[in-house]
Amino acid sequence: MPVYDETNIEDLQSRLLDTESQDLELDLGCGKSNLCHSLAGANPSVQYVGVDWNRHFCMEGERGRRKYGISNVFFVNLEAGLFLKKYVRSASVRAVYIFFPSPAPRAQRLVTESFLWEVFRVLSVRGELRLITDDSDYYSSIRKSLRIVGWEEDFWVPFPFILPPGLLVGTPCEEEYGSHFVLCLRKRY
Repeated sequence: MPVYDETNIEDLQSRLLDTESQDLELDLGCGKSNLCHSLAGANPSVQYVGVDWNRHFCMEGERGRRKYGISNVFFVNLEAGLFLKKYVRSASVRAVYIFFPSPAPRAQRLVTESFLWEVFRVLSVRGELRLITDDSDYYSSIRKSLRIVGWEEDFWVPFPFILPPGLLVGTPCEEEYGSHFVLCLRKRY
């Protein structure tokens, strides 16, 4: 399977993003795809899409998918907000993961109020948003952006694969910086 981008995303859209299935989960800012590979390997009936603006990371993800023989994960080389807005149907996703988004200057941050509206739109009822950051200012900004009344906080349920003690997702960023600020939210309606 290729890495998808604006030149071929229609293929993925017709295959996966336009379906009625609620077994679709998105890893936005998937980085080197460790989480995508682990989740896809542990849950073969669920479809995973890893999205990252860095083509090199998407290519690494695709190489790993082939190496591990995983057929239920796909990689998209696009900016996450554009991907949600332009290519993902409303209420078609059961979980969105955003782990350690870049705490770049406020003008370039991924997680904003308008972005959270897009996440809310694509999630199915009772769909889940999991978010981790190590940046306290970014976390405060995200909390202030959660003005959508349809969110409710939920408990973090561990992923179905073994992680070293003290880790929630096992990404390189988590190993280096820790999971200081964690959100687990569900869409109420």
